[in-house]
Amino acid sequence: TYNLALSTTGLSVNTTYYFRVAGINKDGVATAYTAVQATATLAAMPVFSAFTGVTASEEQFNWTADGNPAGTLYRVKVSTAPDPLVPAGAVISSSDTYNLSLSSGGLTSNTTYYYRAAAVGRGGDLSAYSAAQGTATLANQPVFSAFSGVTGSAAQFSWTQNGNPDGT
Repeated sequence: TYNLALSTTGLSVNTTYYFRVAGINKDGVATAYTAVQATATLAAMPVFSAFTGVTASEEQFNWTADGNPAGTLYRVKVSTAPDPLVPAGAVISSSDTYNLSLSSGGLTSNTTYYYRAAAVGRGGDLSAYSAAQGTATLANQPVFSAFSGVTGSAAQFSWTQNGNPDGT
């Protein structure tokens, strides 16, 4: 090229590319090449695929790579707030993983948790976060506590919450 820049297309996401340049004189003789320069393309935003393994205290958030190569690092935010990036005072947790899923344990039963994932690019920058996705853990089985007020035409059946939050 006679230009002072080279534009490329069709490159893979979150991939490091190396470049060098040399000048060529009017007789076709090349100079020495410059030192190698490297840059990474941006990572693609992961795409939510499903929740699996949902129990009263655990759930697994899954996504697809959307073209990111194996070895891509992902950052996942989780909260009981509908948008973990804007928790409005709710507790937020952040985890990094090379997997295409994140398992969370020790969760409160019958509680909705929301997740968002982003890919960490080779240059350290984050892709956009996926849309917030939420699912509720299962409720714990109530525990029978007693019958009371038993008469010839009525009875009261009582149970305990067994760790379920109010509103279950």
